[in-house]
Amino acid sequence: IVMPFFPLRIVMVLLFFSLCTNSFAISFYETQANLYNEKPIKVYRKGEPPKFLKIGAGVGVWYTAIQPHFEPYRRPLSVFVEYRKDKRPFAYALEANVLSVYAFGQFLLKPMYFCIYPKVYLSGLVKMPKWFDAYALAGAQLSYTHFTEKEYPGIAGYKYKVEKDFKPGIIAGVGISLLYKNFEISPRISFQSGSGSYYAGYFTKQNFNTSTVNAIVYITYKFPIFKHKIHCPAYR
Repeated sequence: IVMPFFPLRIVMVLLFFSLCTNSFAISFYETQANLYNEKPIKVYRKGEPPKFLKIGAGVGVWYTAIQPHFEPYRRPLSVFVEYRKDKRPFAYALEANVLSVYAFGQFLLKPMYFCIYPKVYLSGLVKMPKWFDAYALAGAQLSYTHFTEKEYPGIAGYKYKVEKDFKPGIIAGVGISLLYKNFEISPRISFQSGSGSYYAGYFTKQNFNTSTVNAIVYITYKFPIFKHKIHCPAYR
C-alpha cells in the first residue's frame, strides 16, 4: 500500500520537527544542569546564623565627666540592640545610655545619650578564636541632659529647679568580646560628647560640657533571625 504523496509529506515534516525540538530540549536542559552544578555551594556550620540580633545591657565600672569639678555620683546604665549579617565586619546598633549623674556641690549633671552607630568587628577582617573578638565603633548621638540645683539660698523659687537641654554629639569607642555559645561578656570604653546651656544660679545661661568617658561591662545574648539549613553538596 503506497501512502499518497501529500500525507506522506506531512508525516515527514512532523517527524523532522519532533527530532529538532527534542534535540534542542535535551541540549537546553544539559546546559542548565551544567550551569547549576558549577555554582558554588555555601554551607553554613551549625551555630553560625547568617543574620542575628544582639541585645545587651551593661553598668559602668568607671566613668568621668569632662566638665571640670564634676565628680561621679551615680553609675551609668546602657542598653543596646545590634544587627549583624553573616561574618561580615560591620554591624549596626542603637543604644541608650542613661542614669549617670555627676555632682559638684549642690549641682547635679544628669546626661543621657541616645546613639546610632556602626561597629567594625575584627573577626570579620581576620581569623579569630571562637571565644574572642574585638571591635571599634563611631557614630552620632543625641545628648539630653538635666541640670539640677537642689538648693541655692537667696533666690526665691529656685529650689529644686531642673533645666534641660538637647544637643547633637558623637560617640566613639573600642571593646572586646568574650564569647560562649550565644552569650557574650563585653567590656567597652567610649567617649560620648555633649554640651548644654544652663543658668546654674546665674542670671544668664552658662555653657557646660556634658561629655563623658565611661567604661561599661555588657552582658549580651545573640538571637538568630534568619538561619540557613546545612546543605549536602550532592543534593541541592
